[in-house]
Amino acid sequence: MSRLSKALNVETDGRSFGNQVRRDVHAMRLTGEEQKTIARIVEKHLGAEAEVSVFGSRVDDSRRGGDLDLYIETAEHASVRVRARLKMALENALQLPVDAVFHQKGQSFTPFENIARESAVAIQESGAQ
Repeated sequence: MSRLSKALNVETDGRSFGNQVRRDVHAMRLTGEEQKTIARIVEKHLGAEAEVSVFGSRVDDSRRGGDLDLYIETAEHASVRVRARLKMALENALQLPVDAVFHQKGQSFTPFENIARESAVAIQESGAQ
């Protein structure tokens, strides 16, 4: 288990996620309904192939409040217009400020994308926690 996983009290569950391992949802501060809403809205704007995870304060049970930080991997480039519409739809539905880091599969990672990806916890499309 990585140092970050230990700090977040998160164990890997072995599912592939890009070049990383998806993480189980032990410490995510989102309800099952919120997770379903995120998955539905991301799929509507980016397609079923998009993979969405949460990073930042929402994956730390010891923290309160805060915005929602999403790491989203897409098969194809997402235009600025599509990204803006997605952000607005998520903020309206969740009544939370949303920040999103986008990465197109097959492209090199920026340092910030790497940080987000390594600490990301996959949402559960079924909403199960």
